[in-house]
Amino acid sequence: MLDKFDDKYYQNLIQNISNVHNKLNQTIHNLKNELSLLEKDYKIVDQIFLALKEERYAQILEIWKKDSATITNIGNSNNLSEIFLEINNLAKQKCQEIVKKYPVLLEEACKKENINIDETSRHPKYTFCGNFITLEIDEKNYRANAYTSFGNLFRTPLDLSLVIPQLKKEIDRIFNRPFNPNEFIKNIYEYYREILKEEDKKPEEYITIRKITEKIKKKKNNYRMDEFVVDLSKFMKDQNDYGFKINIQHTKNYNSGILIYGFEHHGYIERISITKKENL
Repeated sequence: MLDKFDDKYYQNLIQNISNVHNKLNQTIHNLKNELSLLEKDYKIVDQIFLALKEERYAQILEIWKKDSATITNIGNSNNLSEIFLEINNLAKQKCQEIVKKYPVLLEEACKKENINIDETSRHPKYTFCGNFITLEIDEKNYRANAYTSFGNLFRTPLDLSLVIPQLKKEIDRIFNRPFNPNEFIKNIYEYYREILKEEDKKPEEYITIRKITEKIKKKKNNYRMDEFVVDLSKFMKDQNDYGFKINIQHTKNYNSGILIYGFEHHGYIERISITKKENL
């Protein structure tokens, strides 16, 4: 049998090891907090470093606008206040210069990526792909906003090394995706039949085109409205009807209708009917 420890001696051991345990635990807690703050500071400095390296001066000003208090603290804590001030002043100066030259700089950057600016474009609004995409430059805040009539595409600092890749990505997404017209019309026809059944309508009756787009959203989560109108345009321009006949009714009401890319002069499409040719 083991000898019993003296109770007071035992409690003293417990207290001593407990003190060490608590001290180490508090140290770890403090270090974790300090590390978290250091990581936040590093992330901001890293963003500034990369933006400066890539000459993205509007991005630098946006970082400053978002985290000015933290940047000031970092500068004061690391004797970097003067360097940060120089970077900020440089970014402001460069942004002012870029805005003045933006029409020329944008044109040059677009040519390099084979992106055509519509001839009707006028600074600060530029359009692409037959007025389908608009790029608007906010000179006051040094930002670029891209959108279509169906919603926003992206918002970014106006640095061209940020704008051009995103613009090209959106153009490719909307216009240069793989397109199978036969599969497209078959899917649309199935959605059309489902809606007829849901609304207790007869075959070949007209339904609103927005019912089709709502059905598409439910069936294909990643399929966006701008993609649909371009795909429908491609199908309508195709000389092969793939065994289907589409009938269209127009409206002047833009709230209930949709403009189809390349057919804008016909007005807004409001209602649609699709017939399989074997049923004609």
